[in-house]
Amino acid sequence: MKTISAIKAAIAAILLCLSAASYAQEDMKKTTILLDPGHDYQNMGALASSGKPEYLFNMRIADELKNRLEENGFRVMLTHGENELSSLKDRTLFSDYDLFISLHHDSIDPEYCVSFDAQKSCTTYSGYGYSLWVSPQNPDYVKSYRMAELIGQELTAEHFIHSVHHVMVTKREALDEHLGIFSFPLCYVLRHNSRPAILIEFAVITNPVDEKNAEDPVFRGRFVGNIVKGLIRYVSEEPGSEDKAVTPKDAGRRKVSASPLRKHRRGPGAPALRK
Repeated sequence: MKTISAIKAAIAAILLCLSAASYAQEDMKKTTILLDPGHDYQNMGALASSGKPEYLFNMRIADELKNRLEENGFRVMLTHGENELSSLKDRTLFSDYDLFISLHHDSIDPEYCVSFDAQKSCTTYSGYGYSLWVSPQNPDYVKSYRMAELIGQELTAEHFIHSVHHVMVTKREALDEHLGIFSFPLCYVLRHNSRPAILIEFAVITNPVDEKNAEDPVFRGRFVGNIVKGLIRYVSEEPGSEDKAVTPKDAGRRKVSASPLRKHRRGPGAPALRK
């Protein structure tokens, strides 16, 4: 009898898992994500240590993320193609989407560069890793933060490192130092967005080591895969569950013992980055 009961329990658990997976698939099919490759071919953003413009990195990661999201059932749009111009305002005027993700690669201010080449590209070793940005002026700030939080959890679980430079040097307001989530109040595409919106800096391409990571298809594949995992968790959550999660205000105050930044004082905020 115990064996029969155990079998019934196992079957019920399997059916429950299949049902949950089915609901998650339906959630993804109903979700449209608008990906925004940062900059365009006239304003190409930062120069990597090799001299390669940021825009090319952004377009490539946008295409790779789009493909991976579509493989998992999401509907995906891009704010612009590789050879199209797009103003910041234009990127916020779309209507038929649910989530907005702006894709960038980070750089370091000139005063922290150790050298420049003939193309004026900076080389530095003081900045390294990813960062996630949200704007408190976005009308769906709590949902934006929750999206960043879940992606950050997936990235840190896979031992991706976020950029400590923004805490230790530029003194950006860290909302969660352990997950690499920062406040970006005046970012145009975040604060003027009518949907939950985040900005992701994938790597600090003025650092030759991090640029090498950004050029590595295996590294990018792992990174993109963890973004997708975070987004699947986000759309699979019960409506309103983000209100029960750690709020941006709480995250900024909590002590994270696992964080290598615990001994460093978090800056009160700084002028917004220009994106």
